Amino acid sequence: MSKSLKAIFCCYFIARGTMAFAGCGVLPDERETIQGPFSTNVIKGAEISVIPGDEEGDIALVLDKPSKSGGEKDRYVVDVYEDDGGIPEVETVLFQPVKGVGNIVVLISRKICLMALGTHGRYYEIRSYEPAPDGTLVENEAVKYDRESHGMDGYSENEPVVFVYKNAALIRRYLEKFK
Repeated sequence: MSKSLKAIFCCYFIARGTMAFAGCGVLPDERETIQGPFSTNVIKGAEISVIPGDEEGDIALVLDKPSKSGGEKDRYVVDVYEDDGGIPEVETVLFQPVKGVGNIVVLISRKICLMALGTHGRYYEIRSYEPAPDGTLVENEAVKYDRESHGMDGYSENEPVVFVYKNAALIRRYLEKFK
């Protein structure tokens, strides 16, 4: 294979966050970090990061926590935010107690443009994760199923709509209702 063709294949697979062959020098665990790592006391000694997902346009929230054997940190995928009608973006990551338990809270947004339906703007989701008995993180069910944890900011069926909780301060105020 010529060097230029090999370079084209490498660029394609690097952009997808995968490894085409050993000559590329990019390993799946060495993907570029989008945000983080952030140290957290939600799980002792752990860090969280946002990295590109396995599919184009997807992003993943990962937890790196101390290994039981004392070596390198173990990596766990907490959640994957899929390209679901719009490429997901992490707007903010914060640490906030929910019902007295430390949670990692992530605000995800996607650009939505369905002009034929008169719907366009950004769709927001507040995702909250609490410690699981196995030392990883699970999605907080109370926040997940709350009607105010997600919504559109822009126009829905040609009517203006506003999603209020678009920054850390407003999200913290919203989460106070889960006492």
